[in-house]
Amino acid sequence: MNPYPCYSTETELRDDLVYWREQVIQPSTDGAPRDEGLLRRGMIDEFVRGKPTSIYDVLRGFPQHLIRSTAEDQLDVWLPVLLDHLTRKGGSK
Repeated sequence: MNPYPCYSTETELRDDLVYWREQVIQPSTDGAPRDEGLLRRGMIDEFVRGKPTSIYDVLRGFPQHLIRSTAEDQLDVWLPVLLDHLTRKGGSK
């Protein structure tokens, strides 16, 4: 079963994650360092690879160095919102 049914390709998923980084999360972070962002390149790679459906999946399934170097406010605020978008809303922006 595809946990993200609205994405027919990994490219669509990756493009939507980049859209979320650039148009949704980044504008609301008051200049937070991009290298600590929830959707920096390494994190996007993990979302595409693992297709997590819960915070637990992310915290246990992603490499710990990526989790530790992600801004805490982005994990606390944006991770639940993003997972909801990916699993329920799918590709709608």
